[in-house]
Amino acid sequence: MGETDKLVRFEEETSPSKFIALIGVLFMIFEAIAFFYSSDPETIFILYGILEILFAAVIFLSLSLISLWKIKIPYFWWLLLVFGAILVVFDFLAADKFFVFRFMALFDFTYFPAILILLAGLLELIQQKKEWKASLILTLLGAGFAIYDCILVFGYYDDPGLGDGDGQFFTMGFFGLIAVIILLLTIQDWFDIRIPFTWWGLLTVGFIAFSMLTPWANIYGQTEEYPVAGFGGVILLIAFVLHLKDY
Repeated sequence: MGETDKLVRFEEETSPSKFIALIGVLFMIFEAIAFFYSSDPETIFILYGILEILFAAVIFLSLSLISLWKIKIPYFWWLLLVFGAILVVFDFLAADKFFVFRFMALFDFTYFPAILILLAGLLELIQQKKEWKASLILTLLGAGFAIYDCILVFGYYDDPGLGDGDGQFFTMGFFGLIAVIILLLTIQDWFDIRIPFTWWGLLTVGFIAFSMLTPWANIYGQTEEYPVAGFGGVILLIAFVLHLKDY
């Protein structure tokens, strides 16, 4: 038992940047699997998948959540930015040929692993210089993506193929937009409007964005070739978890 403790050690404490990077690693594994499923003798998707698995392993070991024997990989913000930029290139080269998460039926999270890894790197850099709360940064970013999702959902309005159902999408987009605006008012100090920033408010808006906006914005983004669609709800839910941990 003592020998095992020397080889494998688990760390319970982590930073907000490492938490986001860990989620990014999980999405990288899903994306690599999708690359393997989409590979054939005429493509290099399988190479993308292998490289992404290697990148995910390096990032995971650098988090120091699990120490394996004498393997020590430093956690550098610039290394995360390099990996994130490479993932963006992979997704860009593959975007026109397949939907990275097509096997998940509704959701296409192309570019999402890259966004999370880039965000983790930027957050690590920012927190070395500024004492900004990570949950507020992610809330602002998630709100921006959610507004983009609302605009995509509005795209269903006046769609001749939907008949009278287009009004339903307008209502969802409008309701989601109002919820996001209220959330933004809770973190601003420019206007004399005092709305408390609470965990349940963030959870509510995140759930609204994830359940009402994410599926339809994601589908619309796939069919009309709009990138990074449907990410707002997921990012807001990640911000909710960070807020609970007081990050």
